[in-house]
Amino acid sequence: MSNRPPDEELAAHIKRHIDEDGVYCPACGSDDYHMGRLHFECDASGVWARCVCSCGTVWFDCFTLARTEIVRWRGEL
Repeated sequence: MSNRPPDEELAAHIKRHIDEDGVYCPACGSDDYHMGRLHFECDASGVWARCVCSCGTVWFDCFTLARTEIVRWRGEL
């Protein structure tokens, strides 16, 4: 049996997690969590990180392209 909150409450937890830059577990509020062995994974659709909290919650933080910075343009020195 799951102790997952109702969809509306779960959405509020996730929104708060995102609004606060993902610095705590969306389930228990702890900052005692870590990313898995493969910190980031990616494919053509995006980048994500698997996070695991000491409370037992597991989630993926998913990232989108926010900006691009050109380091070198067409072989500039």
